[in-house]
Amino acid sequence: MPDVRPSEGRLSNRRRTSILITCCLSIFIVMVDSTGVNLALPSISREMGASTSQLQWVIDAYLLVLASLMLLSGSMADRLGRRRIFSLGLLLFGLGSALCSVATGPAMLIATRALQAIGGSMLNPVAMAIITNTYPDARRRARAIGVWGAVVDVGGQLLGILVMATLSFAIITGGEQGFDHIQVLASAAIGALALAAFILVERHTAEPLLDLRYFRSVPFSAATVVAVLLFMAFSGFMFVATLYLQDDLGKSPLHAGLLTMPIALGNALLAPVSGRIVGRRGPRPSMVAGAVALAVGGVMLTLLGPSTPLWYFVLAGFFVGGANGVTNSAITSTAVSGMPAARSGVAASIASTGRQVGQSLGVAILGASLNTGLTSHAAFTDAARPGWFMIIGLALAIGALGVISGSSRARDSEARITGTFS
Repeated sequence: MPDVRPSEGRLSNRRRTSILITCCLSIFIVMVDSTGVNLALPSISREMGASTSQLQWVIDAYLLVLASLMLLSGSMADRLGRRRIFSLGLLLFGLGSALCSVATGPAMLIATRALQAIGGSMLNPVAMAIITNTYPDARRRARAIGVWGAVVDVGGQLLGILVMATLSFAIITGGEQGFDHIQVLASAAIGALALAAFILVERHTAEPLLDLRYFRSVPFSAATVVAVLLFMAFSGFMFVATLYLQDDLGKSPLHAGLLTMPIALGNALLAPVSGRIVGRRGPRPSMVAGAVALAVGGVMLTLLGPSTPLWYFVLAGFFVGGANGVTNSAITSTAVSGMPAARSGVAASIASTGRQVGQSLGVAILGASLNTGLTSHAAFTDAARPGWFMIIGLALAIGALGVISGSSRARDSEARITGTFS
């Protein structure tokens, strides 16, 4: 695949389509990997003797590394060439996947998942930057992003990894040992200090990994926060839903996978539609519609009980998946549309990092909430209910940010910040 420069407006439609398909396939294999691991969690628990916290780390080891390296990958792609970084990412992801298949215990699986994530961090943001530069026309770019959505400096880098690792450790461990435990408090404090240090380092670095000027744009900031909140809700739901179907209801991995297909269906059906809406009317309608769908799904989930029929859960999952599909396209379009083409790699990386941060926090927080309820011997549906209420709260926040991001004041801030980049 060639590096795609903003000046390459002479690409044929066939060439653009082939580039889009290649980028979508790269993200598809990453998404299939994530979904497969979620469905395999109960089997991993049985076959490897993994505890609930170890299952969380099987998910979060991947997400932590992914979130920590995406900014670096996007920056490297802009500087060294997108094709080169993209190809390296595919190679590392394949190697990590092969090693995962021969893992003999939870520790080895967690380590090889981290290797997968190193490769994955080079795929998502780089593919998004390639798509952005392949489609210079705003409306066609929004449609391409909709199709894609149907399929989603050393010191600063180390501090970013430390922030995610310590805060996730605090949340996961707090669910088992209590949030007043000294290890939990110390880990949270280290994470907070690392976050402050990260911001300080980036503000005073000539070539920062994360240029804080991006966040002076209200639409960009809103899109990044929405990415975190949306994927907190979605990944937390998927983690708890998988355990609900297999551990509480006793469904096989195959049966559980079939029952979660409507979640992917809602995403796949609505993402291209959302892309077209974003191209014509901007991101606000899609973000608000996604927030409403997520809230409806959350309310339905709070009503789950021991005798609730399966179709009810499947319908709730369709709403959650649909919310993800509708909102995800709007996030990416908002993040990259107001930035210069030369900055699209980093802008897309920041939005992608927000998604991975949200996934990591969603698994950690909803998993810890579930574990707390199960530890007190509550029924599974009762133990999961606080997490469903969290999803409703996240939906309300997404809706509010969607309204704010489309205001005239927000658009003015976007125009001002774009002019500051040389």
